[in-house]
Amino acid sequence: MVMTASTPQKKHSGSPKAQTPLDKMTQSKKQLLEFQEKLDTLVDSMTKNPSILSRIATIWGKISLWQKVLGGLLLLAPPILLGALVQSITAYAIACVLLVSYLSISVLLDDHFTHTQNHTQDIKTGVSNLAEGMSTVLSVLEQISDALAEQVASFSMENQHFTEHLGDLKQGNNALSSETQRLRQTENSLNKTEAELAATCIDLQEDLARQVLLANETQQALTQLQSDFANNQQLLQEKNQQLHAITEQFQQDSAQYSQKITVLNETIQKLSALCIDRHTDREAFNLRLTELIHGKSLQRNGFFSEEKELAQVKKQLQDATERYEQLMSVFSEQIGRLEHLASQAY
Repeated sequence: MVMTASTPQKKHSGSPKAQTPLDKMTQSKKQLLEFQEKLDTLVDSMTKNPSILSRIATIWGKISLWQKVLGGLLLLAPPILLGALVQSITAYAIACVLLVSYLSISVLLDDHFTHTQNHTQDIKTGVSNLAEGMSTVLSVLEQISDALAEQVASFSMENQHFTEHLGDLKQGNNALSSETQRLRQTENSLNKTEAELAATCIDLQEDLARQVLLANETQQALTQLQSDFANNQQLLQEKNQQLHAITEQFQQDSAQYSQKITVLNETIQKLSALCIDRHTDREAFNLRLTELIHGKSLQRNGFFSEEKELAQVKKQLQDATERYEQLMSVFSEQIGRLEHLASQAY
């Protein structure tokens, strides 16, 4: 019975996708009726080919009560009549035995028939309940089939959506592949730029070292120039002081020389007025006058040489000042360049 019950379930579960709900219901009812007919046939086949006792009990059970009583009377009548005629106790005993045997066999056959009928009815009731249970199971299976059909439709829609999303993912994957390729190219370009920057940084560091060395040399030259400038300033100050002293002395000497020239002019005028006649006195006077004039010329030449030396010192000081300004300009340019290189390097 289990194999017979599982056959329609498989047939039902194999065809929900291609049928409408009405067709499925009709087919389920048809399968249920066929299943009930098969169960009835199975029960009937169980009652076929009974035993001899079952056959006798079936025949006895189909006889009515009055027929059973009439049969008992017909069975007991000959012994009773024979005992009444011959007045034999044996005949009565046989009649009693026959009566007891008939009643016992009748009760036994009735019980066997009733038991057989009840057993058959119980089997049919169980089969009917089983058929109803199978109907309920089929209904549940139909509901499950409908739910499965809905789930299959939902899965089909989800599959369609998944296919659409898969297309979008493929497009996104292609876009990501292109972006990855572009990023790789950018990475290669950045690596190349990094190598170039590293080489440039090394060059800048070397140039910075050279510029620092040049700046140190320039600083040393500037320090030496400042020292020379200070020395020149001090020398110029000393020369200025000497020039000032010489100027004052020259002014004093000029004043004295002016007084002496004035006195000399007056003397010459007086001497001219006296009209010196002697030649020797005139020569002595001229010699004295020449020495006086020559001495004054030497003093003036010394003053002019001091003034010339002072002019040379001033020129050297001016040259040193110009050189100092040029070195300061170069030093400022070097400092600016070093700051620019330092900003590029860091």
